[in-house]
Amino acid sequence: MGLVSWVFSSAFANAVVIGLMGASLVLAFGTLYLAINQRAAKTMLVNGLILAGVVLSLSAFQFQCVPVSFHGVARLGLASLPSGPVTSVFDTIIGYCFTAISLIGALCIPLGLVMLVARIDWGPKCLIMGGIMTILGSVISNGGIFSVVLAVLGLHVPVVA
Repeated sequence: MGLVSWVFSSAFANAVVIGLMGASLVLAFGTLYLAINQRAAKTMLVNGLILAGVVLSLSAFQFQCVPVSFHGVARLGLASLPSGPVTSVFDTIIGYCFTAISLIGALCIPLGLVMLVARIDWGPKCLIMGGIMTILGSVISNGGIFSVVLAVLGLHVPVVA
C-alpha cells in the first residue's frame, strides 16, 4: 500500500509543478496581451490566477507545502520527472515573453512621460500601463505571484523550491 501511495503522490507533485508552470505561462502571455492592449488580457490573467489558486490549494492540502520546482519534488522524497528538457523549454518561452514585456514596459514609461509633458491624451495611460507591465512582469517572473495567491487564499504553507 505504501508504494502505491508514493507513486500517486509523486505523480501528483510533478503535476503540481507542471500546473504552476502552466499558470506562469498563462500569466505571462496575459501580461503580454495587456502590453499590446488586447481585450483578452484580463480574461487570461484571471484564468492564470484561478489555475494557480486551484493547483496551490490542492498541493497545500495534499502535502502541507507547495513544491514549485522538480528539485522541490525530490526534496519531498518523491520521484521527480527529468527536469532538464521540461525546465529548459519553460525557461526559454518565459524568457522570451518577459523580455518582450520588459522592453514594452521600458518603452512605455519614457514615452508616456514625453506625451504627458506634451499634453497628449494618451500620455497618462501609456505611463500607467508601462508601470503596470513592469510590476506584473517582475512579480510573475520571480514567482512572487504564487505567494500573493497563497496569501489571498489564506493558506500558510512553506514553498519548497
